[in-house]
Amino acid sequence: MSTLKPNHVEGGMMYWVDKYYEMNPTFDLYCPTGFHLQRDWIVLIEDFSHREDTDNEARWSANSHEQARRWNRWGKIVETRLGSDGQLYVTMCYDGNVVKQVSCNPNQAWLVKKDSVEFPEISAPQGIITND
Repeated sequence: MSTLKPNHVEGGMMYWVDKYYEMNPTFDLYCPTGFHLQRDWIVLIEDFSHREDTDNEARWSANSHEQARRWNRWGKIVETRLGSDGQLYVTMCYDGNVVKQVSCNPNQAWLVKKDSVEFPEISAPQGIITND
């Protein structure tokens, strides 16, 4: 039995996603780099190579489970910072009020829930790409 519930929707929000989730332009925005991320945005890393294959969950190691907890679900940004090592560190709050930090290349693209951006049309010049 899967504990991750891929594509699970709760309160109108899909928390867990499978490895190959793609942007849904009705609900998601594309953010080309981590430099544009903002506090309180609900985000998911765009590159599927960071995510675990939820079809193979029964064979995952403990490390794979932790990887999925960080990369296979939407999280609300608490803080972002650029480390001295050049990595972008993003602290996120996930469903259940679980807070975890992820790190990645700052040029990594992200998906952003439209509902979490106060004025998505104003954000467009700052790097958010919309289909409107």
